[in-house]
Amino acid sequence: MCSSGLFLGLGMDDGQIYSRVGTNDDTPMGDSWTQLESFQNGFSQISCGYRDMMVAVAEGVAYFRTGYTETTLQGTGWEAFSTNGIESDDMTFTHISVGDDGKIWAIADGDVYAREGDFPRGSSWKLINGGRMRQVEVGRESVWGLNKWNEIWYREQCPDEDEDCDLTQTDWTNEPGTLIWIACA
Repeated sequence: MCSSGLFLGLGMDDGQIYSRVGTNDDTPMGDSWTQLESFQNGFSQISCGYRDMMVAVAEGVAYFRTGYTETTLQGTGWEAFSTNGIESDDMTFTHISVGDDGKIWAIADGDVYAREGDFPRGSSWKLINGGRMRQVEVGRESVWGLNKWNEIWYREQCPDEDEDCDLTQTDWTNEPGTLIWIACA
């Protein structure tokens, strides 16, 4: 569920994104699903966060949703993120996450990247050193990741006294245990 109560789902058989419609005070869970326009082969992963911002991965490309209005909460189109900051033109994105603060992190060929620049398009991707992951999730004051062995890793917010620091400047810390999937808010 997105921050304003927008519900999203990803179809198992077709990779299409579905949005719940008919949500209101009387029917908070809505009354039906509607399919958002997509790509022929569908999406492999979606995330929703700040201002109902949707980001998704389709055929190895990272996209963000465009065309939001007060009456069109689901948006009207998809635009690919630029690959500025990524050394290879044939980079394959496998996971993307947007947090409630608008921070966008992604996995491309196992490497972790954070989006830099103005929300939502940004200007470039910044390579995050220190770990290869298969999943990354952005929270309010932390970023969590899972590597190929399902080990749990996190990056904590910088100390309050360091106003110029952000999560891209902290280090990954291993949390004991393993998981197959992780989510945070």
